[in-house]
Amino acid sequence: MEKALGKRIRTIAMKPLEVPKWPVYGTIVNYTSLTSLTFGLLLDDEYSFNVLEKGPNADSPEAADFKAFWGEKSEMRRFHDGSICEAVLWPGDDLASKRLTCGHVIKFILEKEVCAPKQSLGTGEEQHLEVMAAYQELSKYLRQLKDIPLGISSVQGISPVFRHTEVFPPMKASRSKGTFNRDRRMILPLVTGPCSEFIPCCRVVCHLEDSGKWPDSVDAIQNIKTAFYIKISELLKKQFKIPSVPTEKFLDILQGGFAFRIEVAHVKELGLLKESRSNLGHLVLQENEASVVLEKRTVSLPRFTNSIYGVYQEHKSFGLTARLAKRWVASQLLSDHFPDEAVELLVASLYLHPAPFTPPRTLISGFQRFLHLLSSFDWANQPLIVNLNSELQGSDLEEIRQHFSNNRSLLPNMCIVTPTERNSLWTQSLPTKLVLRRLQILSQESLKCLEGQCLEDLSPEVVQQIFRPPIEGYDAVIHINRKVATRRREGVDAKEDATLRMRETVSGKAADVIQIIDFDPVRLYVDDLKVILIRKGADIIQIIDFDPVRLYVDDLKVILIRKAADVIQIIGFDPVRLYVDDLKVILIRKAADVIQIIGFDPVRLYVDDLKVMLIRKGADVIQIVDFDPVKLYVDDLKDAFGDHAMFFHDQFGGTVVGVKWKMPAFESKPTKVSSMIAAVPEASSLNTLSTVVPGVEGILSDFQIIGEGLVTSVEVFPENWKIK
Repeated sequence: MEKALGKRIRTIAMKPLEVPKWPVYGTIVNYTSLTSLTFGLLLDDEYSFNVLEKGPNADSPEAADFKAFWGEKSEMRRFHDGSICEAVLWPGDDLASKRLTCGHVIKFILEKEVCAPKQSLGTGEEQHLEVMAAYQELSKYLRQLKDIPLGISSVQGISPVFRHTEVFPPMKASRSKGTFNRDRRMILPLVTGPCSEFIPCCRVVCHLEDSGKWPDSVDAIQNIKTAFYIKISELLKKQFKIPSVPTEKFLDILQGGFAFRIEVAHVKELGLLKESRSNLGHLVLQENEASVVLEKRTVSLPRFTNSIYGVYQEHKSFGLTARLAKRWVASQLLSDHFPDEAVELLVASLYLHPAPFTPPRTLISGFQRFLHLLSSFDWANQPLIVNLNSELQGSDLEEIRQHFSNNRSLLPNMCIVTPTERNSLWTQSLPTKLVLRRLQILSQESLKCLEGQCLEDLSPEVVQQIFRPPIEGYDAVIHINRKVATRRREGVDAKEDATLRMRETVSGKAADVIQIIDFDPVRLYVDDLKVILIRKGADIIQIIDFDPVRLYVDDLKVILIRKAADVIQIIGFDPVRLYVDDLKVILIRKAADVIQIIGFDPVRLYVDDLKVMLIRKGADVIQIVDFDPVKLYVDDLKDAFGDHAMFFHDQFGGTVVGVKWKMPAFESKPTKVSSMIAAVPEASSLNTLSTVVPGVEGILSDFQIIGEGLVTSVEVFPENWKIK
């Protein structure tokens, strides 16, 4: 194996075998009963993904030894320098397959020497590169816009996909069934049937050029930004034929098959939000909830994205490790209780501060170290310092530790410090002490499973065990209808369902093909066709004034636009066949002045016979994006019952929502208007109605009422309740 792997590894070692023991007078243990050997590899970042093994010149004496070693895998190849050498080429069309090169080499050697069985593994991550390509193209278009009042000075992506840490990177927007909404210019999901699949939007922040004409009011600035969204949308359609939908708060753009959500930012708005009056009437700058949210989105996130992307560029396995770590956290129903940015910083620390090890070079080793760090780090007594871009020096590190010791009670439960965010911005409010303790317990158990059974059998069925959440500890569990969950295919145990539409990938440029919209066969039949069939006293009446071309072109008024052409030809339109073979209208009514058309089916004529595809480059209709009914439902539960319970769910295709009661909320309270929300009179005060307590039965019923059509059942575990 060492000879075959060559430069791809730095070292290889075998795990020592346990020396068997047996009683002196007992049966001797058979050494040949060993079932497996364990080897460890330390990969070399520069060569580990090389798919081509260049051997000696074909006419050299060493070529025979090379061919004897590699067998049928060896073949002669001509290289760019003109040399003809023996070489071995391994599969490597994409990054996922290149990552498996060492595995291919080892399997080949084992099959050759000991006839080991074959096993195929693989991952997909090319979507990140496709999104980045579309993003670069969109950035170029935005900067090249003409006739815009203020030019766009910078375009910065802030979604995890721009850091290559998106758990499920976006796929090109598919054409799903839906209804066309004229006001929003979007295709909305159907009321009946399964929801269309989740289409995420990639969030982008655009900064405009400086100008002294910005107003001094936050509301006025927001109105100016809305006007910019409308203007940018018009210019993108006019100059580059790019579809977009402007709103008051953002601009949705469809570029390269991916949805991008653009937000315009200006430093003056942040300053105005921080302004407040002191008790003496002086104007002071003070942070508030609105300013913190805006600063995090428009200032901190772009800076964070650039730093994390730098870690990804330096360490090839960082992206996959971060994605798997985030998937594990979500699978434990902690999607809303542990920030994604905190997970990425934890993983980044494994690569930037790996001592006493070297940085992880494979996904499995990185994930193991993540679980170990999460479970073993002393969060109560020390901060985790992640020195991004190596900006912190020795004095800075000592200052951070001293500040932590002096102000521990004021700092968050999980304190993660970076050079630019020394106040642990990403973990200010989350996770809570309860969630952090649960994370540590879950990570300990997952690590035991991974290091034990999973390392002996790395089949997907075995690895999935640590991604299945325990639900026995919750007070109640809400079960979700899978067909209504737009992210159902991202679930850990999701299986292909033939009854659900598979996602289609639109080939070619985005928006080259869109759905048929605004099609009303009844109106076409009654209002547009208006066929007058008159012939008095005839046994057989002919159709008068029937012109299928005019009906199709003039009355339907279908605008078919393709690049470099205003009108394209009608595909599959044969008026003779429509009249003779398809219509087959028998008009018989003796001595009748006006008769009806019999056997006329406009839907079949329009869809089956015409088979018209509306092709428009730069169409102004896009799919609805970021539509996740499960997340919306959980948000509604938090708004309605956040004071009474905590809610846990898996944002990636989870079909259950865990409920944990908050004990302080179930203490009896005096009867007041403010305390009557979801409350009933306490049993001991039914006569006086002086105190109330939360009505558990009513709350559980409301869970199902709020989630009508989404919730299938609510399962309760009263044995876990600690409430009266």
